[in-house]
Amino acid sequence: MINVRKTKTTIVGATGRPLGLLSIVGAVLLATAALWFEAPALADYSIGARIAHSPDDINTSNVPGLLTLSGNDATANASLPFEFYIEGTAYSTITISTNGWIEFGGNTCTSGCGTGNSDPANTCLPTSKHTNPFLAAYWDDAQTFGAHIRYGTVGQSPNRTFLIDYEVDINPGSEADAADDIRFQIQLHEGSNLITVQYRDSGYLANGQGATIGFQGAGGASATAHPLTCNGKILDDNRPNESWSVDVGRPGLVTLAALNAHSPDDISGFATLSGNENVATVPLPFAVTLEGASYNTVAISTNGWLEFGGNTSGSADPANECLPTGKHTNPFLAVYWDDMQTVASAIRYGTVGSAPNRTFIVDYQMETAPGGNDNDVYVQVQVHEMSNLISVRYWTAQFTADGQGATIGFQGAGGSAAVAYSLTCNGKILDDNAINEEGWSLHPKALGALSLHSGMAHSPDDINATNIPGLQSLSGNESTVTVTMPFSVVLNGVAYNTVAISTNGWIEFGGNTAGGADPNNAALPASNHSNPFLATYWDDMVTTGNHIRYGTVGSTGGRTFIIDSELQTVTG
Repeated sequence: MINVRKTKTTIVGATGRPLGLLSIVGAVLLATAALWFEAPALADYSIGARIAHSPDDINTSNVPGLLTLSGNDATANASLPFEFYIEGTAYSTITISTNGWIEFGGNTCTSGCGTGNSDPANTCLPTSKHTNPFLAAYWDDAQTFGAHIRYGTVGQSPNRTFLIDYEVDINPGSEADAADDIRFQIQLHEGSNLITVQYRDSGYLANGQGATIGFQGAGGASATAHPLTCNGKILDDNRPNESWSVDVGRPGLVTLAALNAHSPDDISGFATLSGNENVATVPLPFAVTLEGASYNTVAISTNGWLEFGGNTSGSADPANECLPTGKHTNPFLAVYWDDMQTVASAIRYGTVGSAPNRTFIVDYQMETAPGGNDNDVYVQVQVHEMSNLISVRYWTAQFTADGQGATIGFQGAGGSAAVAYSLTCNGKILDDNAINEEGWSLHPKALGALSLHSGMAHSPDDINATNIPGLQSLSGNESTVTVTMPFSVVLNGVAYNTVAISTNGWIEFGGNTAGGADPNNAALPASNHSNPFLATYWDDMVTTGNHIRYGTVGSTGGRTFIIDSELQTVTG
């Protein structure tokens, strides 16, 4: 798994399936949120992203040919500047509705669809009202305000992005002031066929209640649906920049990633679990399918883990191990597996939304090393019906609870023989200074495989030789270094043990095949790099501040190789 976050690079080793996680950040210039990239499974890649074009810069100077849509119950048909592939079929047009949805290939809603067939009345997915591929970014009765809806294209072929930026008021006519306003942006990415949705601001009455959020393919009621909610509150108005993405290009391999949370301040009516060394096995409100098997119960531990199908360890299990662990033989989610006890509101769990798009939520408020200081971890897990997506969102982590001493990740059924998707084992991979933006998600794919996406970073303030023994650095202009990684990273079935790092914002696995630091960015695929190539922010750059620092954290079986970059573009 390769993970790029806005101020850093990280590579994580895993056991079971060979995975390499690279979390890369080019600190100074990367003002967007997290990106997630999955390492190979069955010789394919899944890409996820958490990014948005700055709304302040959406104008005709920055987005030539920019168009707008405004009003209530209005639609617009737009030609895409490139063919966009969904499950193997190319689409060149979309319909945009002020009611928070887009449909590829034109609007197919003709009955019971309101004024102008703008379809303000959301239903759960899959919906029979739309027979072409359908994206419900925030499908609800809405009208535009402020900058309205703006759409246009940025970038150069063959790597362009078509963006749609929304500013809408939910439930027109209500007197809720800004409480029911929401602002969000959709991006369609050429070549990768990735769709991203980022919410930058939502009022407390526009957190998903009354809305449908998700994606479905062609086919109407018989379509394959990937929902996140139907009338369920899964967003947090206190913490903007929530997001999800869906990789739609290949038939049967649509993958979903998300980083959202129900506002902890608004949780009411949930069951609770509190104390130290406690575990409860509870029924799930719907079956969750993992690796082809269906589970109807989940064990919740005060030590920061969940086990689907019940607890097989025989205890609350405070002693974390690297994954895969033999102590748990059912599918096992290490949210923040450490010796913990609950604090504040403890652990609260319950269900929001309407069937068949409900969300089961487990909200944790815990502290590590019970009785210590500066060691709180607040985190929320969401399990989504039908899509089977599991998302983990951290919203508080103090500086002694950034992953050191904990295991974070997932393993399937089978105990020590299970396939493991590890993010860390005793390695500091969270940033207590930017914790509201961090999390990861897990999405079951075809053939029993899973897709893992992550957006996390080791705190840059804590990157030093004390915390990262053997830390090294690279500085200057037009510089490169090829280093040996502490574990193999497997990409398309090939193992790589070295990586070339450039001050121009790229890395190449297996060494530098360009013959220099290569400051001249090009569209992908780039012919001058013949090994697997990651463009984190490929431009003519020079190091600044702390330069580029790289090293390893964590224990064998769950290590993370980090590359932290502070760069600025070369001007003049």
